[in-house]
Amino acid sequence: MKKSSRLLASFLLPSLAAALAAIAAPSCGSGEMPSTNNNPGTGNTNGSSGGQIGSNGSGGESFGSSGGATSFGSGGSSSNGSGGITVIVGASGGAAPGSGGAPASGTGGGVIVGGGTGGGAPSMGGALAVVDGYAMNATWKGYGYTFTSPATGSKATVSPATFKGMTQLCAMGMIASDPTSMSVAGMGWNVNQALGSTAITPGAVSGAGLTVSVSASGLTLTVGAGSQLRAQIKGTSGDFCAPIAAQGTSTIPWATFNSKCWDGSGTKFADASITAVELVVPSAPTAIGPFNVCLLDAHP
Repeated sequence: MKKSSRLLASFLLPSLAAALAAIAAPSCGSGEMPSTNNNPGTGNTNGSSGGQIGSNGSGGESFGSSGGATSFGSGGSSSNGSGGITVIVGASGGAAPGSGGAPASGTGGGVIVGGGTGGGAPSMGGALAVVDGYAMNATWKGYGYTFTSPATGSKATVSPATFKGMTQLCAMGMIASDPTSMSVAGMGWNVNQALGSTAITPGAVSGAGLTVSVSASGLTLTVGAGSQLRAQIKGTSGDFCAPIAAQGTSTIPWATFNSKCWDGSGTKFADASITAVELVVPSAPTAIGPFNVCLLDAHP
């Protein structure tokens, strides 16, 4: 009898121990993943199949790209489910700026305003949309640029040297004392230039004048020739300028633009088209700046 009891105990005890161990061990639910899956995966993900481990979801968040668009995971973020949320921001394609697309030579895209599927004109809201230095509104389009003058001996400096990679047409600079008042610093925007092209063609003007929106700091903006910021248009017959009296949006009559706006002794603008709109900071016997200027919008 004793021998039979010992045999029974030797048979039951291992099975009982295994059952107790199974009950005590934690299990992974349908939305949980072992910690070993928190290794970086492809597409800049945290986790190999959905990114960061969710609390009770099989997915998480992944930050990848599909044709230049930013996506948040194929499984997405989930708190209590096996699925998740997938959000696409930007464009899946389109060489021209679209509702979410950026100018690109490949199949990718970027974000101008909001998201979309690429192609078509972005929603402007009356202001310039700028991607990689290419700016456009409902009337004009082209690349931005910065400049100093004269070509040699200028007392002016300006940056950036190019707007490539920029999403705003903003520049900063300063001008040392120039007794000759010949130095200038500025930025401009070609108004009729195709995306990816270096060719610049005139764009037609219409209406009563140029409506321009600017922001500026480090400069005195006032009515008349004393303003330290000028709007300048590049006409087919030359350059014509006019003082900008204040920040914000203002309309400058075409007839106000003069080839010598500092004293009004030059020729008034009368061309039918222009190639560019510029913001110019003129020099003076005393130093000017440092300053910051932004062209926010311009149109007839």
